Amino acid sequence: PIEQVPVDAADHVVVLPYSSGTTGLPKGTMLTHDNLVVNLLQCDYVDGRFWEAGKDVIISPLPFFHIYGFMYSVHIAAHNGCTLVTMPRFDMEVFCQLVETHKATRAHLVPPITLGLAKSPLVDQYDLSSLKMITSAAAPLGAEIETAARDRLGHGVSIKQAWGMSELSPLGTCVPDDALKNNSGTVGPPCAHTSIKVVDLETGEALPQGEEGEFCVKGPQVMQGYLDLPDKTRECLTEDGWLMTGDIAKIDADGYVYITDRLKELIKYKGFQVAPAELEEVLCSHPGVADATVIPVEDDEAGELPRAYVVRKTDDVTEDSVSAFVAERVAPHKKLRGGVVFIDAIPKTASGKILRREVVAMDRGE
Repeated sequence: PIEQVPVDAADHVVVLPYSSGTTGLPKGTMLTHDNLVVNLLQCDYVDGRFWEAGKDVIISPLPFFHIYGFMYSVHIAAHNGCTLVTMPRFDMEVFCQLVETHKATRAHLVPPITLGLAKSPLVDQYDLSSLKMITSAAAPLGAEIETAARDRLGHGVSIKQAWGMSELSPLGTCVPDDALKNNSGTVGPPCAHTSIKVVDLETGEALPQGEEGEFCVKGPQVMQGYLDLPDKTRECLTEDGWLMTGDIAKIDADGYVYITDRLKELIKYKGFQVAPAELEEVLCSHPGVADATVIPVEDDEAGELPRAYVVRKTDDVTEDSVSAFVAERVAPHKKLRGGVVFIDAIPKTASGKILRREVVAMDRGE
């Protein structure tokens, strides 16, 4: 006979996903049975309830060791009785073939793949008309890229964003199918039973709507803490349960959240804050740029300068043309004064997040 092991759903850790480590060493996030069950229901209400069992086909090229694919793709698909099409690794042509063959209706993607749908010539070679909804998460997706992908695919496909972290089991916000914003770029309102606020980077005081600051979340899906790292836990989890996410965000009048950058990745130019994600969005809107990332480089006078690493789509793209393109579209303190460097590929995690620390190390010759 199988012995039943007593389980305290509120306190017993059931999975230990590790944060992606884009800014440092990965940390084990302690998630309980309650964390996962609650977040599954939160995911289901904001997204899964729009899926039709026996009709919707979800394609997810995500790695399932990552909490996004593990919960958002695998568990919601099983919960709703929908077909899930998976991939051992992402390949744009294979992805397009699978959408066409299996008539996938919904896709769970990350920004680099969404960017590929906006720019890759392979898209025109396959019938992707079955797709009716694309969800992008794991990293910010710029409004221009979101719009470009939607326009490129056509046939009435919708693209929405969700936001979360391993520390949140993972979902914190998501745009519901029936409440898509007319304007793009938002990761949606908070999911059920979740409180949110934006606080001043210096004082920690809550800010009014529309102002940018650190994004904070509180809810039943918040982790217990980091495994064997009580000091790191205290750095991000307050005594009254607020998770300091390290993301820079603003909240509009409807409660929709806009993630603008990572706190640790802000570039300080003469006291001004420069968000790499904003510059990356501008760079990726350039017709001759396939992908890009922005890092800080030290400068004796200014403190830090933004430098772009760019993957060219066409050979006629030059450093001067890229710098001029950005300068026309941003405030003076955000110009690429650190220069433009061309590279074959931007290093990223399996979940699609840019590994800036690797680019920084490369830039330093390490």
